[in-house]
Amino acid sequence: MPDLIKNNLIFLIVFIGLFLGGTHMTTAQVKKVSVPTVQKAKAPGLKRGRQVQKQTGTKPVNEIAEAAIKDKADALAARYLANGRGGVGLVIGVIDGYRRMILSYGETKKGNGEKPKTNTIFQIGSVTKVFTATLLAIYAEKNVVNYNDPLQKYVPTGITVPSKGGRKIGLLDLATHYSGLPRTVTTSGPTSINQAYNILENTSLLSKPGDTWAYSNLGFGFLALAVADAASAPGWVSLVEKDIAKPLNLVDTTVDLNAQTQRSAQGYNKAGNATPSTMPGWPGLGGAGQLNSTPDDMLKFLSFNMGLTQTPLNSVLPDLHKSWRPVTGQTGRSQGLGWNILETKTRTVWKNGTTPGFHSYIGFCKAKKSGVFVLSNSLQLNSTNLGQELLGFLTGDPQH
Repeated sequence: MPDLIKNNLIFLIVFIGLFLGGTHMTTAQVKKVSVPTVQKAKAPGLKRGRQVQKQTGTKPVNEIAEAAIKDKADALAARYLANGRGGVGLVIGVIDGYRRMILSYGETKKGNGEKPKTNTIFQIGSVTKVFTATLLAIYAEKNVVNYNDPLQKYVPTGITVPSKGGRKIGLLDLATHYSGLPRTVTTSGPTSINQAYNILENTSLLSKPGDTWAYSNLGFGFLALAVADAASAPGWVSLVEKDIAKPLNLVDTTVDLNAQTQRSAQGYNKAGNATPSTMPGWPGLGGAGQLNSTPDDMLKFLSFNMGLTQTPLNSVLPDLHKSWRPVTGQTGRSQGLGWNILETKTRTVWKNGTTPGFHSYIGFCKAKKSGVFVLSNSLQLNSTNLGQELLGFLTGDPQH
């Protein structure tokens, strides 16, 4: 076949494919496609840090240009770091189909001029809860625990778990905020495991277990202790490291920092003052919010939860992201195992976290193959609102 006719025929096939199927093309349709180079976009006055975006995978459903995603992230970072909102340092992670990005802004400590890196340590607060819930799902799959087991089964001899209306607290109640336990209790300084159980015995339930959704840090603290007891482990942190961090290659997701301390961001409270690295309730109730992590690790964890990475843990994802129970009084919202679920035009699975000096957010929409995480070392910056805005941009569905 003459080259001119052959080339024209190839062009015609490609054109018809684009017309019928949009811009999505597979390698079976076209072997070589020239893609224009996208220039890195920069918002005025902002310096973006290292970007990670080369990884194979499924093409994005939305087909939003890469430059447009970066421009949106830059604009959000500029708005949230300024305009009276405050903030010190910020990292935004994005998954959009096959694209991976980690964008950093601001400083790890006021005045040091150092942008957060992909291995900078952040406290992730209540995002820890989805790690604790993942442990529950792992050990339920192994038949070491049952979701309906009473918490009483896994507490030390002599400890009586409170009940109400003849109903005992079950592990599923703890994992879905249906335990009836209060959100938190006032403690001063560190809390040991023995002190935590003393708190449990002397706490009155606000509602009958299984009846009403009420967010509880206490619940997840005791869930972590229960799974550790069932697994005969020295503590829940050792299970996170062995059963989650190792198979997912999360090299910096832990509680006890050694050499990693040198890479830790400094946290700041709403008044802009530096905060200590500990908080009341730890370590006894640390399963509710004590983990540290990095942008590198959070990107891996996000990809795993979106089902984009094949790991030995993928079989527990349906249980983690299932809508187990409704969030009382909130239309379109339900509770997974640790995860919040929002159903509007799309289904979004998300969680956020706060410590005295850090704010975090992670959320994704599997149907759109889009996910976002945000890490901030200042309570003056609301990572949840920023993350929801960016995810809404990616999915075309506002997250509020």
